[in-house]
Amino acid sequence: GAAFLAGLYNKFWTVEDLSKTRTSERIFQPMMEDENRVRIYKGWIRAVERTMNWLE
Repeated sequence: GAAFLAGLYNKFWTVEDLSKTRTSERIFQPMMEDENRVRIYKGWIRAVERTMNWLE
């Protein structure tokens, strides 16, 4: 990470050069229905909100 950024800054590499160094073995695509995703996300938000005052 830091070495790549330093190389970019010093024009040792281009963004295109760096994009060729990394490959993905698997690509994940969302398969969940939007309605279900929204319902689960809202539940997660409620759970996080409930924990906000635990340390006070």
